[in-house]
This record gives sequence, structure tokens and C-alpha cells, in this order.
Amino acid sequence: MLLFLTVFCFTVMLLSLDPAVFSQTTQLLDPTTIPQFVNQLTQPPSVFVPTNVTDKSGSLIRQEYTVNVSEFTQQILPTVTADGNPTGFGPTKVWGYEGEAMNAVTGESMGLWRAL
Repeated sequence: MLLFLTVFCFTVMLLSLDPAVFSQTTQLLDPTTIPQFVNQLTQPPSVFVPTNVTDKSGSLIRQEYTVNVSEFTQQILPTVTADGNPTGFGPTKVWGYEGEAMNAVTGESMGLWRAL
């Protein structure tokens, strides 16, 4: 009897919830409306900085990377068309990697960096 009452109460509780709680509206983009090849790369891609692990004689055994996975907002889609007109595309919520990075060409430290 107790099991029946528990199941009954749980069912009533679920049915009383607002359906909007369970639904999320996703705005789909038409891929043909996204301008291509309009964003210039401002710098070479970053690379995460490894920690070198060596044996007692100093020989490299392996490289270890400390990288976090996090959610952040980044401008992915172009903000203007090839003609310079605004597209209306704002920043996008994404999941990516975050860690100590350096410039892949110069080796210069870039500090804490987020990348997709």
C-alpha cells in the first residue's frame, strides 16, 4: 500500500508540473545565411604548455598537460558580411579547453587561454 501511495503521489507531482519546464526551444540557423571566409585570423593558433617529466639523468620521459574543460562564451560566427554589413550573430555558448598556453610560432607565453 505504501508503494502504491508513493507512486501515486509522484505521478500527481509530475503531472502538475508546467510542461514549459521540460521544453527548450532551440533556434536553428540556416547554414546558407552564415557568411564564409570573412573573419581574419589575428594570430597563429595557441598550443598548451607541457610540463616535461624527466628521469634522474635528465632524459625526457613524457610531457604532461594540465587542461581544464569549461563552458564559456566566444564569438564563433562572423559579426559582419564580406560587404561590412552586420550579421546579427552574437557570441555562442561553447565547451572548450582552458590552460596555460604559448604562441605556436614564437613560443611567447599567452597566459591562461581558452580554445575550442
